[in-house]
Amino acid sequence: MKRESAPQEYTCRNCPERYYHAIPAPQKSKGLMMHFGESYCTLPKRARHLKSRDLNRRAPEWCPKRKVPNTLRIYYYRSSETYMLDNVLHQGFAFTPLPTASRYAMAYEGTSSLSPREFWLKLLTQKDTELLGIEVKAKSVVEIDDGLAPCFFFKTEEGYTRCQCFDADRARTNCMEGWEEYNQEDIK
Repeated sequence: MKRESAPQEYTCRNCPERYYHAIPAPQKSKGLMMHFGESYCTLPKRARHLKSRDLNRRAPEWCPKRKVPNTLRIYYYRSSETYMLDNVLHQGFAFTPLPTASRYAMAYEGTSSLSPREFWLKLLTQKDTELLGIEVKAKSVVEIDDGLAPCFFFKTEEGYTRCQCFDADRARTNCMEGWEEYNQEDIK
């Protein structure tokens, strides 16, 4: 099975708070003199000049959207009935279908020192239990949110795959029913 590419670092190029100054004359706005052809971040109280590396490589460390440490959320089937139904419906499939948020609920929330890209790259050499500090069951969805762009990973029996279409807001509205806690050993 071919491994997917690592998640890209979030850049300021597509950020809604980015302002490109296209007026030929310099102008003072939000406490900063803005010049023609330059990009600025307008999210902080005082605007900040964006360098070319912020637009091309990754968002700067001072970005107000960035979370330190990153938020780690693990989603699992919201009830034992949905777990059994999903297993029966997908029995005999040659592949594992991607998860549907309506069947999942948040089972664990914590913090992680790893960015989504670091997590994906370290999975090649280390186990997920060592990286996250918690055992992740098969068919779970792992979300790592650095504040810039959340990234989702779906754990199958073969390993992890990227899951870009998971609706975390919908899954967070669901409640866990019937599971005592996520770390039960009898659920496989």
